[in-house]
Amino acid sequence: MIDRRLCALLLASSVVAADARPAFATGGCSSEAPLDRYSNHPDFLPSFAAGQLGVVLPTFVRAYLVVAYVYLAGGKLGASTQRAVVDMWLARSLAPRDAGPDPVAVWLAARKKIKNAPPPPKLEIYWFDPVCLPDAFVTAARTAERIAKQPGLDRAAWAVAQDQVFANCIAKVPSVPPALPADAPDAARAERDYQIASACLYLGDHAQAALRFTRIAADKTSPWAPWGIYLAARAHIRRSLFGTTSKGLDDARPLLEGLVSDASAPEMQRRARALLGLVLLRREPGPQLRRIAAALHDDSPSFVTLLGDYLLGLDLLLKDGRDSSQIALAPAELPALVADDEMTDWILTFQRGKAKLDHALARWDEKHAAPWLLAALAAVESDHPRARELIDAAAKLPRSSPAYDTAVHETLRLLGSSANVRQRLDEELERRAGDPPSSFGNQLLAMRLAAARSLAEALPYVERFALANDECGFPAAAGEPPPAHAQAPRFLARSFGDLLERHAPLSRLVALLDDPAFPAGPRADLAAMAYARAELLGDGDPAARAIADKLGTPGDAVPEARRFAFALRLLGGEPLSPQGLQAHGLWCPVEDRDSDDWKASLEDARRLLPADEVKQGEIERARLEKAGGGALGVIVQATLAHADAHPDDPRLPQVLFDINKASRYLHCNATEWSKKAYLYMHKQFPKHPLTKKVNYWY
Repeated sequence: MIDRRLCALLLASSVVAADARPAFATGGCSSEAPLDRYSNHPDFLPSFAAGQLGVVLPTFVRAYLVVAYVYLAGGKLGASTQRAVVDMWLARSLAPRDAGPDPVAVWLAARKKIKNAPPPPKLEIYWFDPVCLPDAFVTAARTAERIAKQPGLDRAAWAVAQDQVFANCIAKVPSVPPALPADAPDAARAERDYQIASACLYLGDHAQAALRFTRIAADKTSPWAPWGIYLAARAHIRRSLFGTTSKGLDDARPLLEGLVSDASAPEMQRRARALLGLVLLRREPGPQLRRIAAALHDDSPSFVTLLGDYLLGLDLLLKDGRDSSQIALAPAELPALVADDEMTDWILTFQRGKAKLDHALARWDEKHAAPWLLAALAAVESDHPRARELIDAAAKLPRSSPAYDTAVHETLRLLGSSANVRQRLDEELERRAGDPPSSFGNQLLAMRLAAARSLAEALPYVERFALANDECGFPAAAGEPPPAHAQAPRFLARSFGDLLERHAPLSRLVALLDDPAFPAGPRADLAAMAYARAELLGDGDPAARAIADKLGTPGDAVPEARRFAFALRLLGGEPLSPQGLQAHGLWCPVEDRDSDDWKASLEDARRLLPADEVKQGEIERARLEKAGGGALGVIVQATLAHADAHPDDPRLPQVLFDINKASRYLHCNATEWSKKAYLYMHKQFPKHPLTKKVNYWY
């Protein structure tokens, strides 16, 4: 039996309400570390949809690469298609609850307005394995609003029946509302007939659901009659997707073809066409996928529908992360598709990089077209005999070309750390000065930092512009315009923070705070690192007091008060936060990363520091590792010392709660400090509401 998630994927493109554009919302991820670049999607989706591609990476998902190919090959998308494709990207990237209002909440809000209805049962819908799709709840909410205007209909009874329908979304026991007697009002019987058919659909009796929806279509007095044939087709399709027979698809096909041929109902025609495409993708997979691919090379009214079908078909063909054994195309279909469709050939070649270099070069020789230049550039290495030829070809691209930024990005990668790359980087950075923050802008800064020959040369490039917060997935900020250059939040480059944290002594940190060449944006991050280092090393009041003065904390205050004031700043995000510090190694000095590339990069960066400073930095780091806990240790010590002196301070429960939260997401051993804060909180504030939320130390 096929996975229900695949059923949801197949049907979702045809059932989401067309008039509801998804709202932008953040995900519920625990990490809030700033991101300086994206690797799986563009920076700003509307710009990408309009052909302002920026840097196109092989790691982009294919939903973006299709659109990139359209522009790289000389095509374009109209304004309406651009908006629709952005909506599609968001819908595919965000969970349903993040792509707009929670559908269940929308339903429950509408239900709450029904007088005399009993309280609804609890509904917990898992959107990644749904029986009932989001549109079911939105449709129910709209129906509740519609029937509120119909006299003589028992709306409370309708609500109870709808509760029974939705019980099938989560329950294993079938729940079907009873049929109404023949003498019930026609309007009430029409609504109940639809509810019974829907219940059959959700409980898995697809044949019965299709039969009932067909009867509804024949009842021209029913408000659901225009939807009857379409819903019957959906029931037939589910019969195949949830079962082992293809007969449901065969039964659905003529119903959908009939709806597609009826131009009098354009919205139903659009939905039916989308669903018919999915049926054909199952029944005639190879030819259908080739037809779809051929139609995607330029704009059309059905571009987004075709794009969804194409992505689904290609995923199934490649068996990308899904159990698609029932509907995967035969292996022989892939060479045929690649041979017939240049877009598919380019996407798969571009994504596979070095493994397809020879093919990319052959296609470049044949076509001399921008897509194949980028495919070859992305796959070639600097020591390849044809690297210089590709660099020269990239240099001929006009700045107006949608391939320009990607070609520059790959050219700079191939130039490595040569003098030429420093000159080219300086030219690009100067040309883009004042631009809104972008992944490519941050990448240029990272490349220039790596090419620096001294610490003084490196300092102008040690800050990064925050594009969004790391939300462990797709950040909704990609759907919103980037901030202006002057307003963009900035932070210390993680690579440079690692260098200072692991190899620079405290004296260098203090010197950098006094260096006017050090950027203003990440100065607070550097001060936090230096202050935590001074306190942990026990180098006494002079160093800690001097740094406290730079932070704006009263330097002449008693040490305990100064440390607690600093702890509040770290936890309160003004301007610091534990998540921000953790993002570039400042929060957890004993943290190490496993990547060989990272270790090699850090080793190379040591050349920016004098040898005697590196030696002193290693001595200090050994002491830091012995102390453990990093900045969290400073915070806990400061908080407990302040609590002993001021046990009635009303801020203490919140601070202890924040400490517990911060310690949960550290990647180093801070258990000792987390435990101390936990035990103190439960001993001193056992009845406080925040204490009840702190059940563990970490």
